[in-house]
Formats: sequence, C-alpha cells, structure tokens
Amino acid sequence: MQKAKFLEKFKQQTDRSVVHISFDLEKKHVHTKLTFKWITIEGQYEIDGRILVLPIKGNGPANISCDNLVVNYDFDYKLIKKDDGKEYFDPNIKPVLTYDIAKNHFYFGNLFNGDKTLEQRTNQFLNEHGSEIDKDFSIAVSDTINSITTSIVKQTLQIVSFEEIFI
Repeated sequence: MQKAKFLEKFKQQTDRSVVHISFDLEKKHVHTKLTFKWITIEGQYEIDGRILVLPIKGNGPANISCDNLVVNYDFDYKLIKKDDGKEYFDPNIKPVLTYDIAKNHFYFGNLFNGDKTLEQRTNQFLNEHGSEIDKDFSIAVSDTINSITTSIVKQTLQIVSFEEIFI
C-alpha cells in the first residue's frame, strides 16, 4: 500500500464493555481490555497504491465495519487535584494500543473514477480477503481505534475521581 488516508473518522459503535482493568499504583500504569461487538469507521478516503496484487485508486465515501473488536489499551498516568479537592487522572495520556478484529467489512465508493463494475469487483475482493487486507489498512484503522478508545477513557477520567475508582 502506497497511500491510504481517511479524512473523517469514527461513525458509531455498539455494545462496548470493559473486560479487564488493572492498576499498577507504584508505576502509575493502567492496563485496560475493552471489547466492541462492532464499530463502523465512515468518512471520506483517498487511496493510491496496491492491495495485495490489486492496484487501487480513488477518493470518496468509505465504510469499514469491524466485528468483535478487542482492544488492549495501556497508559501511564499522573494525578491532578481539582477544585473539589479530589485527585483525578490528568487527561493528557499517551496510550499504547493493540487490537484484534474477528472480521472486517470494506466499502470504498468512487474507485477508479466511478467505474461501477471495477468498484464492485474491488470491494468484493477486499471483503473476500479481509484478514490479509487488514494489514494494509492497519495504520489508519489503528489510529481510528486509538482515537475512539482514548475519547472513551478521557471522558471517564475527567468525571471519576481517583479514589472513586477504588470504591
């Protein structure tokens, strides 16, 4: 793959849950494992390169749906004291993320300057070879999953004090 870029990202998610969370209080480190039944990444894309043996070029609407996503999310933390006198996590975290997806579903519109036959066959090929193709899109997908997960984690960190986490 020479170039793949998503201009807009995450659309929706459903059935997310925290499977595991652990704190290393001495090292100020958190490990979290989250699951999503599915997520959809929807937006505009630009692509110019090869996927496996297939040349691919276009720009337009894109949809990547991921089934049974498992995310391992780690970060070091600092605590900050807020006006209520309680300590909260500093939301400026630098997470490290790994993930596993059971199955991807791809759709890219306007491939090959809108040639509907090539577009349909290319999307069919992408979906038939989803696990191999995930490697080609891993940076774009990883960035989006990181953005989604970080948004969820930061929302929680800003409203739940450190001591309330352990109650």
